[in-house]
Amino acid sequence: MKSHALQGCIIAFASLAPLVACSDEAGSLGVACGGGTFEYLGFCYPDSPTLDYTDGGDAGEMFPSDAATEATAQIGDGSRESACGFGTTLDPLANICRPNLAPGESYEIRPDRSSAMANGYSSVRLNIFGALADGGLSTEAVILGVSNTWAGSLSPSVTSLSPIGSTNVIFSPCNAAAAPSCAGPVYLTLARASAPSIILAKSNPIELVAPKPVSGIDKCPKGATALRVHGEAVNDVGVVDLAPSENLDTRYDATGSPYVSMSFPGWKFLFSSPGHLDPGVYDDASYNAPSGNPALSITKGSSTSCRGVGRFQVHEFSFDNNKLRSFAVSFESACNPTSAAPLVTGCFRYEGGL
Repeated sequence: MKSHALQGCIIAFASLAPLVACSDEAGSLGVACGGGTFEYLGFCYPDSPTLDYTDGGDAGEMFPSDAATEATAQIGDGSRESACGFGTTLDPLANICRPNLAPGESYEIRPDRSSAMANGYSSVRLNIFGALADGGLSTEAVILGVSNTWAGSLSPSVTSLSPIGSTNVIFSPCNAAAAPSCAGPVYLTLARASAPSIILAKSNPIELVAPKPVSGIDKCPKGATALRVHGEAVNDVGVVDLAPSENLDTRYDATGSPYVSMSFPGWKFLFSSPGHLDPGVYDDASYNAPSGNPALSITKGSSTSCRGVGRFQVHEFSFDNNKLRSFAVSFESACNPTSAAPLVTGCFRYEGGL
């Protein structure tokens, strides 16, 4: 048996499986890396994980990307720190870190995209697979998690695997308009429902991108109810003070989604989004919006219909007792017949309630 000292650890090679014992700052013996694990920077990691690894070794070894900031857990009387890294779990009786997965066992989370808009309504569908040590496919119940709880939500967060995988889980990103810091990389984790604290797999990072603002709200300043519309297909309407007789309708449709529709002499507008109209940017909006997308329609008389793909940004929305209290929105939309047709931009602000 040979032994080597490495960063406060004693590595003993017995056969082909190293057993690593790491000491704490006081010099007392820490937790040992058991069979199926290896030591790196004072932590134990599984030999063949299904986790997100990055090249971090001088000799080309693959180490966890978060190894340097690995959270540690207290063991025993709390006087020493566990060296169990991501993908391993402490065996408190033997004081050894063991791999979370048995040889041949694997789990995988596959997002259907590597980036998503942090707008509060986008969705990322997950494909989840599990293989057992005996070669069979897992059908057990699993629980999904988000690396940063503020980055979004999962529905459902608990599901059962199937031989063809599970595709019923949706990740909904956060709304960067409400929480700007939520943009950035996030990954999703998987554990057995029976052992939710033991992470078996995590996804590749999903980059959450803050939407580009829709400009123009400064043309409809606070203090007045006003409308401005400009574009190659229309003349600049300018500032319009709305009379009480104008048709301004706000309600929730049959699916529970709020919408605001407005009719002025020669003009009609519609803004809607699934579930809410909270302040934020709503991309890929159109009159015939697919399920889950926001809706936007701008019509001028019978000659100009701007129902191509557009976007809008809600700056204020207050709805109380079935009455609109305030609404401020900037918008841009392509006019039919094609998305390359002239772009209409503008803003609308309503204040004072009905």
